[in-house]
Parts: sequence; C-alpha cells; structure tokens
Amino acid sequence: MELWLNEKQLTDLYTMIATGVPEGDVIAKIFQDVPRVITGVYELMEKAFLQGLSTGVTLFDDNDNVGTGVQCDWGYFPANKFGVTVLWNNVNARPLDDLRRVIKKAKNDGNSLTDVWMDDVTFDNFVATEQVQHYFAWGFSWLLPSRL
Repeated sequence: MELWLNEKQLTDLYTMIATGVPEGDVIAKIFQDVPRVITGVYELMEKAFLQGLSTGVTLFDDNDNVGTGVQCDWGYFPANKFGVTVLWNNVNARPLDDLRRVIKKAKNDGNSLTDVWMDDVTFDNFVATEQVQHYFAWGFSWLLPSRL
C-alpha cells in the first residue's frame, strides 16, 4: 500500500518546520497514515485467506510489474476440489445436492463438516433456488432477496 503527501500536506509540514513546531509533532504528522496502512495489510491478508480457502490458490499481484505476482498453492488434493453442477445464481441449481457431495466425501474420509461459509450474494442465490425453496418452503421464504 502506497500513500503519499499532497501539495497542501507538504506545505503544512514545511510550515510546521519553519515555525519551530517540535520535531516529535512533525514526525507524528508524517506517520499519521500508518494505522491506515496496517489496516490495509490486514485486509490484504483476509482477502488472501478467503481466496485460498475458496479456490485453493492465493495470488498476490505485483502492481509494479503487470502480469506478475506471487502465487501460493494451498495444496488441495484434486479429490477435495468440488465444483457445482449448475451455478447457484440459476434457480434450477441444486445447491443441496452439491453440499451433500461435500458432506458425503468428508464422512467417507472420516471427517465431519462443521462450518459452511458464504457471502450475502451466494446466500441470496442459495435460498432463491427451487430446490432450497421446496425443501425449506416453510422456513426461508422471508429471506428471499425480493423481500429484503
């Protein structure tokens, strides 16, 4: 993350130095963006984690060299990579069947599924499918995107 001082900020710094403002205050002014940069690093790490968790690969782009970056392969076994039969944004998708495949594989491997993570858009697509609506007709109807 790169931040820079604009013309006004530089003028303010020069004015502080010229008027004899204590050196500590000038240094504090120069480094006032450090908390924003630290937050940016945390956000980048969260993005990398979620991308890797979802796809098995994390890519850190190099903004200075277009088309290059650092790729981290999480080493997911091909047998543990699951796709969906039909994208969930299609009302004819069968997301419960897709989830059952994952649960069955975990159970066969002696594992158990404890959490399923999805963002709001994916959840909206999930509950809008005919399969989920038929299965949970009494429970999810109030959550449909058209009612939010």
